[in-house]
Formats: sequence, structure tokens, C-alpha cells
Amino acid sequence: MKKGLFLLSAIVLLSVVIPTASAEEAEPTIKKYLLETKDDLSYYAPLSLNGDTINLYPETKLTKNQAIKKFSKAYKFIEDDLTDRGVAVDFDSGEFQDLVKTYFLIELDDKILEKEIHDFAAFMDFYENKAINDKIVSTISNSVSSRSVATEDVIADISALLPSSTSSTLEVEPSNGQQPEITPFFYESNYAATYAKNWWNKTNNTLYPYYAEYYGQSTTNNNINDLPSGSTGQSNPRRAWNDCTNFVSQALQNGGLATIKKGILNPAGDSDNWYYSDSKPSHTWGGAHNFYQHFSKRAGVASTSSVLGIGDAVSIDFTGDGSIDHTVIITKTTGTATNQQYVTYHTYDTNQTKTLSDFYTGSAKVYGYEIDKIQ
Repeated sequence: MKKGLFLLSAIVLLSVVIPTASAEEAEPTIKKYLLETKDDLSYYAPLSLNGDTINLYPETKLTKNQAIKKFSKAYKFIEDDLTDRGVAVDFDSGEFQDLVKTYFLIELDDKILEKEIHDFAAFMDFYENKAINDKIVSTISNSVSSRSVATEDVIADISALLPSSTSSTLEVEPSNGQQPEITPFFYESNYAATYAKNWWNKTNNTLYPYYAEYYGQSTTNNNINDLPSGSTGQSNPRRAWNDCTNFVSQALQNGGLATIKKGILNPAGDSDNWYYSDSKPSHTWGGAHNFYQHFSKRAGVASTSSVLGIGDAVSIDFTGDGSIDHTVIITKTTGTATNQQYVTYHTYDTNQTKTLSDFYTGSAKVYGYEIDKIQ
């Protein structure tokens, strides 16, 4: 579910037009074209499909073996930690890569190791982009070769892969003026916040068993959590999956936000849908990037952080590469500044010890949604 390239100034788009001429004409070559390299990253020129711009993600120049060597202590720490959680360590699996990125949030007494772990998580955020870029290019290439696939169908096929395309929520100092009162439309923000606070260090497998069953854990044990290693109250076993978005979706639903399910062939893959099902939830329910794709359209992205309040959801892109990595919910406010907006989230399970200001760091991008404004 990934990423983006924002270097659109002074870029010549690579045009890919689905041909209608005879099959005797030469097939167009669809591939990535390197635009520039900077530090350890490679940036690629966007594609243009019949006038629609398709952005590609930046990729790391480091190989897997180079990264394991460069971040050896971080890799060993994460390998041991995931093994302790019963998670298979497969460098190229999506599940492993998603879990590695959660270590952006780890805090250790050993600050040197902590920084190396954060750097390794950033590497992984860019490492996974190659496979996603290749899939985007392959899908477009196959559609061109078939000569019978409509442009809108191609865009639909790759929409879940494309990078964030909206402006992020700016961190601003609150004004002296009072924020306007919002009348929720069947959404009780306090109910959502209460649910999140009640379940912050537990997993509601009774009502939402899909992920526990998928990852081979008990669907009747609601006490599974993912507290940092060595923390008091850490469950055994620990939760085996990245649960941040599933957790926030549960809170929003328990606040009264209506689910959406339409379509027959592949409703789970439609970003317009947002629902839970024991057989298979929508991708937008449990995937951080898919959640962003749904709510950036359904709620819109808040222009500034000062308008966000209790019960509002927030997406985080740790490296600013266009891929959303994390989802949190605001459960307490003491004002409208980001250091007064306290959040609750899973993986690592955290309740009101962090504020939005903790995510406005470095190149990270924050996308907030005023859930109580959804009609």
C-alpha cells in the first residue's frame, strides 16, 4: 500500500498511451526512468497514462545484504523481538516489512541503538517501494499489451498502490479565537475515545476475530497486547500483527461512524468501502495506507492541526515518501496545540503518553481527519 514522488517541478512526464493501432506496430516499452539520486535514494520520473499522471515511489539504493550489514545491531534486535512474538522473520514479506516500520516508535535507554533501529525502519520504508513500483509498471505494461483495457480500469487496478496525493495537515499554533462547535452526524467522538482507552492494551478478538485467526492466534483471548519488550503487563504471547489501523477503525465504528460496503466482485479492495467482516474486512479497515485513501476522500484532510479534536483519526507517513505507515486516534485534548492533543494507538500499544507533536518530526507527514464532520 505505498508511496510517492513529489518532485513534479521541471519534470517531463513519461507518456504511456494505450494504443488503438494495428498489432503490427511495435509495442511500447514501459519501464522506470531514473530522474535523480540523492543520498541513498533513487527518484523516478512519473508515468502518464492517457493524460493521467502516475507517480512512482523513491527507492533505496541499499541492497538487503548491505542493509543487514549496515544496521546489524538494529536487525538483530528486531529479529530477536519478532521471534519472541512468534513472527517469522522473512525480509521480503510484506508482514515483516510492515512490522519493522513500527519500530519508528520504539524508545530505548540505549539511544545509539534506538537511532540505528529508527534508521533501519526508514530504510525498510523505502526498500519495499521497489516491489510496489515494479507492480505499478507491470500492471500498466500488461494493459498496454492487451490493447483492450480502459484507462479507468487500469487506474482502478493500481489505485491501492499509488502514493498519497493530498496535502498533509500543517502543524500550526492555535489562534486566540474559539473553534466552531461541530454537531456530529451519528458520530459520538467520546464513545470512540472511550473504546480506544478501554482497549489500548488489549485486543477485541471476540467481536473482531479476523486478524487473530489469520495470524494463527487465539480468537477468544482478548488480553493479547503488544507492549514494548520488558514492559509490565506485556502479554504472552504478544500480538503477532500490526494492529494500529484495525484498532482505530474499531474505535470509529464504536463511536457510531457508519460502515460502507458496496459492490460484488471485490468489495474488500474498493477504497470507497470501509467495513469489518469475519470472512475478510475491507483493506481500508486494517491497512494504514488504504485507510488514508478512504478517509482522505470521505472526510477530507484537515488543513491544520488546530481543528482536530477527540475522536478524530490521524495517519502518519514516517519518512514523507507518500506511504502511510501508522494510524492513531486522538482521545484527550487540553488545548488545540499539537502538544495538547493526546493520542492512543496499537503497535506499540500506547495510551495518552504521546501527543501529535511527537509525530511532527523530520520529514514525517501527518494527515488528520475531522471524523465528526462526515455526513
